[in-house]
Amino acid sequence: MSPTMSPKSLLLRALVVATALVATAHGLQCTAKMKPVAIDTEDENGGVARTSFLYVEVESDTQITLSPQVCPDGTIPPLKVYEMEFVANSEYMSCPPDYSDTWGSQTSVCVMEDAPAEYDDFLASPAKYACMKVTTTSTNTGGGGSSTSAWTNTQCQIHENNWSDNICCPPDKTTLFYRRATDEENQNHNGDPSSNPRLTLGRCTAAIFTELYGNDVDPTTMPFDTSDMTTPSATLRMDGKDGRDGPFTIKDVYTKLGDRAKTVLRDSFWPQLMSVDTAVSVTGVTDYSESEIVAYLDALTFSDWDCGEIENPNPEDCVQTQATVASAGGASFGGFTVGDRDSCQIDFPGMDSGQLSNVLNQMMWGYNTDKSAMASALTFKYKSCNAALTYPSTLGIPPLARDNIAGYFASFHNDPVPGNNQIRSAMKRTGFKSAVSKNVSGACSLLVTLVDVPLMVDPEQLVSVDGVAFADLKSIYAYVPDAYVALDAFTVLARTTGIVPGPTAAFTVVTKNTATQALSTFTNITATSGAYSSLKKKLDARNDQRWDKNFACGGMDNDRVGGKIKLNDKTFTRPAGYSVAAHVDGSGGRDAAVAGMKDDSLSFAYFLGSRSLETGQYSSAFEYENQLWGGPEGAALTAADFEGCVLRVGECYGTESNGGIPLTKMENTCSYERLAEVVVALNATMEKTETGTIMTNYVDYLQHMGTDAWVDCISIVTNSMQDAWAEEVQETTECVIDDPCDWQTMDRSNETLVEQCNFGTWGYCTENPTNAWCTDPCCNWDKQRTMCCAAKNATISVFRPKLKTDDYVMECLSAAFENSKTVDLPSGDLDSLKCVDPTEATAAADFIAGKLQNPKACMSKYLEVSNIVLEINKDLECCLSAVVGEESWDNGYSMKSTQPCETNDDCESGSCLIAGDNDEKDTPVDDGCAWSTASPTNRCAMTGSAASGAAIAKCLSRRLTTNTGVTDEVVKTVRKVLGGSSSASDADVGATITDVAISQSCMGDGDAWKFDSYCWGEECSDCEGDTECKAACLAVEACNWKPTSYNQTACNLGDWENCNAMTTQAVCDANTGDYCLGTTDWGSSEDLSQAGYCSPSVPAYYGKYDDTYTWDYDSWRSESMHINDTVCATIGSGITATAIPWDKHSTDPAKQCTFSGANMNSVKDTCLDQCTGASNGFQPPARYQCYKEPNATTGKCPTTGFFTVRQEDWNFYAPEGVSRPVFCVAEYWGPNNLFETHGEPNWNSVTGTGQTNVGWRVVLQGDGTNSDVTAGTYNLVGTDWEAITGFSWWEGLSFTTEAQANKVCTDTGIGASVREVDDGSQECYDSRCWFDTTGGNAVTNQNDCNTAAVAAFGTTDGFDTEWRTDMGGTGVNGVCSFVNYHIRVGPSNAADKFDRWSKGPTATSNFKTLCEAETGANFYVGRRFQEGVMDTSAKCDAQYCNIVGKSQDVDNATCTSLGGVCKTRGLGCGGGRQPPPSEETK
Repeated sequence: MSPTMSPKSLLLRALVVATALVATAHGLQCTAKMKPVAIDTEDENGGVARTSFLYVEVESDTQITLSPQVCPDGTIPPLKVYEMEFVANSEYMSCPPDYSDTWGSQTSVCVMEDAPAEYDDFLASPAKYACMKVTTTSTNTGGGGSSTSAWTNTQCQIHENNWSDNICCPPDKTTLFYRRATDEENQNHNGDPSSNPRLTLGRCTAAIFTELYGNDVDPTTMPFDTSDMTTPSATLRMDGKDGRDGPFTIKDVYTKLGDRAKTVLRDSFWPQLMSVDTAVSVTGVTDYSESEIVAYLDALTFSDWDCGEIENPNPEDCVQTQATVASAGGASFGGFTVGDRDSCQIDFPGMDSGQLSNVLNQMMWGYNTDKSAMASALTFKYKSCNAALTYPSTLGIPPLARDNIAGYFASFHNDPVPGNNQIRSAMKRTGFKSAVSKNVSGACSLLVTLVDVPLMVDPEQLVSVDGVAFADLKSIYAYVPDAYVALDAFTVLARTTGIVPGPTAAFTVVTKNTATQALSTFTNITATSGAYSSLKKKLDARNDQRWDKNFACGGMDNDRVGGKIKLNDKTFTRPAGYSVAAHVDGSGGRDAAVAGMKDDSLSFAYFLGSRSLETGQYSSAFEYENQLWGGPEGAALTAADFEGCVLRVGECYGTESNGGIPLTKMENTCSYERLAEVVVALNATMEKTETGTIMTNYVDYLQHMGTDAWVDCISIVTNSMQDAWAEEVQETTECVIDDPCDWQTMDRSNETLVEQCNFGTWGYCTENPTNAWCTDPCCNWDKQRTMCCAAKNATISVFRPKLKTDDYVMECLSAAFENSKTVDLPSGDLDSLKCVDPTEATAAADFIAGKLQNPKACMSKYLEVSNIVLEINKDLECCLSAVVGEESWDNGYSMKSTQPCETNDDCESGSCLIAGDNDEKDTPVDDGCAWSTASPTNRCAMTGSAASGAAIAKCLSRRLTTNTGVTDEVVKTVRKVLGGSSSASDADVGATITDVAISQSCMGDGDAWKFDSYCWGEECSDCEGDTECKAACLAVEACNWKPTSYNQTACNLGDWENCNAMTTQAVCDANTGDYCLGTTDWGSSEDLSQAGYCSPSVPAYYGKYDDTYTWDYDSWRSESMHINDTVCATIGSGITATAIPWDKHSTDPAKQCTFSGANMNSVKDTCLDQCTGASNGFQPPARYQCYKEPNATTGKCPTTGFFTVRQEDWNFYAPEGVSRPVFCVAEYWGPNNLFETHGEPNWNSVTGTGQTNVGWRVVLQGDGTNSDVTAGTYNLVGTDWEAITGFSWWEGLSFTTEAQANKVCTDTGIGASVREVDDGSQECYDSRCWFDTTGGNAVTNQNDCNTAAVAAFGTTDGFDTEWRTDMGGTGVNGVCSFVNYHIRVGPSNAADKFDRWSKGPTATSNFKTLCEAETGANFYVGRRFQEGVMDTSAKCDAQYCNIVGKSQDVDNATCTSLGGVCKTRGLGCGGGRQPPPSEETK
């Protein structure tokens, strides 16, 4: 061939990418024609996207053959590839570095094997040398304490990939593993497959690593037996030489290689877009002069190849060199663009197109190492071919005889493997109801049940399907879970036998009873899409558990979409006599399409882009699905970008000087007869979709909308349309705003934007909270935690073209005239025009235009089906909950109907549970089913099990009939699908529903949850069938009062199995006394009782709660594993160590100090007798307070008057998501207190109206409840008001007795309610020294109390005293006392001598010594009393508020105000509350 026709740089590039087109001596003289194609596909949100291609067909003057690289007979490409590296090689991995900062430090110790002495050592145990153990120790010194933790994990240099080019393995050893090649080994690879380092270093084996990624994954502990390994072989070039087969036509490749042909052909030719010349447009030159631009371009370097004078060089004949643009002739400046100083024209007259392509590649695709401002600013494109530098990705389209686009998507686009997402719609049928692999008698078997065999309650082993052994069906795949092979049996049968049962045909399934080994042959099994959908959902849910659960059988640990074809050309035959009369072609027309392939052409399609028709936004769904990498990011090309381009495909040459083939437009032909046939078929598919006969997707519609008739007619119509995209206001819930951090569309030159987007849109929105995308919950998922994505009117770009009839007729006439040109009539035949009748022409155009103007008309049929299915499911769920009921937490997990009623006629069951006059109504919570326009207050009874099916069917039929989202045809279809015919009885329909929709559940004590159908996690049972799971469930026994026991020792040793193990029978039986049995969230029972306690307030022990808690730090604490009687005795006499009551499940619970003695820990008055006792205590007062409720609407308190301070009840321990009760009170502190509201009072000693600040006066009418209070005006800071309250003035509107509080608070002058703030026990918490109130040493007045104080000096400690008239009880003037904060430490003593959190019990002992040194002084050790929970029969049987739980007592009014309900059994409904963040879902 002439070098002028094929520059060596281009030729070598073609060879390097494994071009395998075979040329004759003169090469292949080719032409290339293109036409735009638009198809409708799914977008990311399940909507419709307009996806565009440029279809290109290259036609040669002779047969086109290829010499593909193919595995030798008996071998296949490896299906798993592991690239590894010696972990001792620090170039790829090193031990994590140590570090430290002000918050802590972290150190790592790594244990690894040295690099093996021999490569065979690595091959025998690869994970041993590719992994290391890393023990990390972390010390946290922040937060005022110190904690240390350590953990060990395994880090490996093992990477799974798909890089197995030109390497082959035996079909029973499909794993290839090897050590990563060194740079030197890669450089020595000269392109010959036999020298590939992966071939020389790799080995084939049957072993696989079950898991490589995730927490606690350790490949060194996984079985990876390589004793079967063998050396891989290289692929052979099928060129017909040296006894090899070939060369092949593309048709031969598809015939011989089947599905693998697409992969082989992907690397067999590489279409290269080029420009006819070297003229380039450069933008970004505003800041640069002509000389600067030329100098910069001349200095650029590029890689070139020197092949000498060899005519047809091989890669090894050429040497790679480096050259500059200047050395290749330099850049020629053609001037700045007129009217645009930022653009100029450059030519490179001395360079060939391949050299220039190398230079521009470096500039456009980041290969250039120049980081200068000019390098960043300049962008390039060819003047005569805009698309040449974008490198658009391609789809390889087989050269079919006709309907290339339709044929490709129907038969070649997808690679259907059981379980993946590319199963053809026609094959999505099954007769199986369930499928699970289990170990039966030591062997794994797939157990199934059949929809058409309702009496098969328990699953049986699957033996064969449609006359083919199930073992054979499995054998052709690798890494496919067995259950998916059963699910997609029709796909496997189509591949291996060519035919499958027709849509209504019966076929045979053979099963084996695992107990009796008896075979059962079922000859009337049918397959439906409904059964397929149901089983697939079950299998997908189980497969999703593979991260949490280790499946012992059936390969369910494999990702369902990752299966591989192992035996591509395997075929099976059915037994003689097996009837296949009702079977149909399973290839989907593929065989006929292959048979009709042309041998003188090849074709492909450039991907131009995809755009959502609902939002107008760029859609990447099709691009991602098909891995169409390349092309302009996030932007769409058009056919115009390819005009003026030339093409090089291997050794197929055109007429241009650089060997390029000019891309020319295809002639459009529109056959209305053929189009009519396509429309009929398209409408038939829509009808099947709507009736539920098949489950379709966009590929099913492309079988029609991708035909030549459709594409050609659409092309003509499209050329006659205007206003392709229009701005319209539509209601949508989709995001219609560009994502600011979308890597495909974002402005990467904006450094600030790039930096903000480094943390994704979360980081960007943190910096730009008002950005439109960030504030829209339909776009920003983070917003959906607090906002709903509601339908809104938005202005979006939509496809709304208009047909211009005049233009269309001209287009049609023009196309028809061009098509009439033949060899005999090169000038065309006017008499043969098909479009002479404008009426006929425009009628066809109107049909096509209608589809273009409303593209959802076709695809919406299957999209509408999804919506209809949702409506059916909603109604079915409502009917199930009404008839069968739902588990009711507030009734011990019994079942209740959710349907409200007033009469029996309101109920699907026919029975309304009407409450009596004195009974509480059981009104169902609104379930969204809109049962009635009224508000019924009673609940329907459930339907008996015998009648439930018919009742559900009747309910469903009634609801669907009135559902505006469901048509009458759909109602008939539902009845036909579920009952067998459109006239099926309610009983027949109901039987199908109950069989599918109702399942048994396992709930209760112990590990019964493992056998529940909704169990999730690795410990779940794999039982299958009602009989097996029910038996396993009922066999579980557990201790009803203590199902599990916590074993701290086992936990410390990491023995998680026994850390929280089931309680043994011996421990369970050993329990004495009473317990209160309750029900947990998960349906089991446990003892709800907790003992009360009376404990000193002083901390008892200095250290950790538990020494095994490495994160903890030493401090004084009241609870610890180290507290014992000796520790407690240091606080005082009569104090011993007892187990903390809330940790009753532990075998060795922590301890706390408590007071001993009869009733001391169960009766509050006994515990606090030395504080509140009438004869022994100092009797602090109770406190009753006036209050008002906050505004019911705003929740705010008044801003005037007395009750201006909003206060929460901090003594109420609210569960998460529940607000504490709120009161409006009169206080002298806090926001809006009386000082802020009214200013300073008159502090003079005055009463009544003597208080000059009226805001500090209170006027009583003397008309409160049982009031004997004198009406009049009182000074709130005067002695007259203290006489009323019993407190000092600063206690405000608080009183020492409830009776007095009621007299005053309810007075019309105040108009408030009364609440108890303190029953007198709050001041019992602190230790106190108090003086006698009677006897010879009594302190009975303020003066004597002041005298009792002691000054501190030297080493003598002193104290101040406090006189409290509200203490001491009846008949006592008051109490003189002091507490810790009154003590004055001697200047020579330690300042923390009396600080209990610094000195612990010693501080209390010092306090006691100081107190008892005074005459008539009494020391009281502070204490707290915690009432027991459910520790008496009365408490166990009493009501409690469901929203706060059993541990707190609240009255009915408080419970109701919180949204709760008082219950007597179970856990209640959880009340009406806003869910906490942990419960929110998007």
